[in-house]
Amino acid sequence: MRLYVDGVLQTTVTGPVGPRAAPPYLRIGSIQTGASAGYLTGSIDDVQIFNRVFAPEEITKLMNHAPVIDPIPNATILAGRTLVVTNSALDPDTPAQTLSWSLASPPTGVTINGSSGLLTWRRPFHRRPTPTW
Repeated sequence: MRLYVDGVLQTTVTGPVGPRAAPPYLRIGSIQTGASAGYLTGSIDDVQIFNRVFAPEEITKLMNHAPVIDPIPNATILAGRTLVVTNSALDPDTPAQTLSWSLASPPTGVTINGSSGLLTWRRPFHRRPTPTW
């Protein structure tokens, strides 16, 4: 048996083997009814029950869920104008992680505020060269 708290392994022990004769009661936060000091001193935030055993590297994935990013609307920008888009996202985990924004391959003139998600793009205005005769 392995006990994880917040995705971190706390302890490993070998449990009893063989058939169980006790009634099949599920107890979360206590060892058994009436056991002295058999209760968890703390609070339980999240309980998940699965029908299989997880590998240690899978435990962290159960705890850390991807942020939920609000959809970004389509926009049209004319040359020489500035486009401003406010991005937002939430982390469903408790405690929530601090999220930051970045751009992988932005076009020229695009910036994003890493903390607020505010994206600004001033599309360059390209003049056509004047033809010479």
